[in-house]
Amino acid sequence: MEPTLQRGDRVLVCRICTHFSPSIEADVIVFSDPAAWARIEGRGAIGGFLHWLAEGIGVAQPENPDFIKRVIGLPGDTVEIHRGVVFVDGERLDEPYLDPRTDTRSFPKRVIPDGMLYVLGDNRLHSGDSRFEPPSGVGLVPDATR
Repeated sequence: MEPTLQRGDRVLVCRICTHFSPSIEADVIVFSDPAAWARIEGRGAIGGFLHWLAEGIGVAQPENPDFIKRVIGLPGDTVEIHRGVVFVDGERLDEPYLDPRTDTRSFPKRVIPDGMLYVLGDNRLHSGDSRFEPPSGVGLVPDATR
């Protein structure tokens, strides 16, 4: 998320707040790896709870670090990228927060389905975001607010 966030910056996250306030475009969100559930399902309910508890009190490190990205597309939006310029529903997105070194690649038009978000990092040259499917990116992200 550079230049918006720098190494060493602290981010305060309210995970409960996401249930009371809908995501909006340009929000910076923190979320867990959407593909992580497939990797931890074999742990069982008790093992999963114990690991969650150990992470919560700081004894265990999370297996899957959280991601920080910016919401670009909401359910029903059409997102397309032409030579690094993002368009949402045909309107060019003003992105003053971007790293000055721009990614000039193009990506195909994508309609965002219900319950999902299209997210991008501010440092597009080094961001595994919704432009890419796992394992190189996160793909579309479930919207926890809907």
